Amino acid sequence: MHGDLREVMEIVVPDRSGTYRGTYCIGKDRVYALYFFKKKSKHGIATPKENLGLIRARLAAARRIEGETQAK
Repeated sequence: MHGDLREVMEIVVPDRSGTYRGTYCIGKDRVYALYFFKKKSKHGIATPKENLGLIRARLAAARRIEGETQAK
């Protein structure tokens, strides 16, 4: 991913029933699974805006958890 989501990695798995995507980020000593979904858009490879919103919100939560963990 890019822009404000540049630290988010993406896994893409094609299947006969469609394409599945998973997003995650890596913290200091853990991996945060952010969002997994079946790609439904017919408009190229772009990730739908609704999904990007969920990924951003979950990335923010992961950053908060990571910050709390480092403060201890």
